[in-house]
Amino acid sequence: MAKVTEFQWQIPVPELLQKGAVFDRWDEESATLEPKCTVKVDEYGFFINWQSAERVSSSSLYKKVVRS
Repeated sequence: MAKVTEFQWQIPVPELLQKGAVFDRWDEESATLEPKCTVKVDEYGFFINWQSAERVSSSSLYKKVVRS
């Protein structure tokens, strides 16, 4: 018989990241540095959103899906 295991997929996300924190963002592909990006992570640690302080357009908000 198979052993029953409880899988805990959710990791705790610090409140600072949920509310938003300011970081410098480095892009490996274009080798560019974006200073003062506001970074937010959803409560489940699944989505990472960042907004550049230098870009003031609707395209300045990015969303990434974290897959592990």
